[in-house]
Amino acid sequence: MARLLVALLAFAARPASAAGFSFVSFFEGEWLMAKIEPGKPPATVEYRMASDGSGGLRGVYVDGEKQLEIAVLAGDDTSSGQFVQVIGLKPIFSYDFSAFHDGAVQISTDVEKRTTFAVTGSSSFLLMVATAADGDAKGVLTKTWAGQRKGAHTTPVAETAQPAAPLARKKSLFRRYGWYMLLAFIGLLFKQAYDSTAPSKGAAAAGGSAKPAAKAQKSKKAN
Repeated sequence: MARLLVALLAFAARPASAAGFSFVSFFEGEWLMAKIEPGKPPATVEYRMASDGSGGLRGVYVDGEKQLEIAVLAGDDTSSGQFVQVIGLKPIFSYDFSAFHDGAVQISTDVEKRTTFAVTGSSSFLLMVATAADGDAKGVLTKTWAGQRKGAHTTPVAETAQPAAPLARKKSLFRRYGWYMLLAFIGLLFKQAYDSTAPSKGAAAAGGSAKPAAKAQKSKKAN
């Protein structure tokens, strides 16, 4: 049972087939890239690739004043193939893509050439090449090319990130019932003010009995 569970987990975790993904179709066009090398400032380089009319691509890699003619040769399917230099057809690296995250990311690794190519979107990619550090056989440096299709607009990651919602603070007793307490206090003040200005019942009764007596005196004088 345990072996069956491990086998099922391994099957679920393996990368999906890149069927339906065409690297030639993706890579055709003009690309601006940031070339990042350890210890050096970033540089802007370009790929300019066009169809060769036989299912592959042909173009140039531009790095400052240097230009290198490049060809992309399609393999047995649309997700595999090879980068080569046009002169002498010298291999640069091979690719064979697998799909991850339901096809949102396509990744290919050429172990022999220490090259990883990751298609991160319809108009972006990362190309990483590991090389031995100078004078250190064990040290490894990684050169990275971050490419974006020329003229394509992408939303920066910082703009897509949503700020975390602040933690809800528990309201105090006064914050929850303050308005009701204030209204009750104002009502009490009004009641006290009204009670202090209103005539008492005894005074009202005395005033009522004095009026008939005055009328009686007036009637006796008239007689």
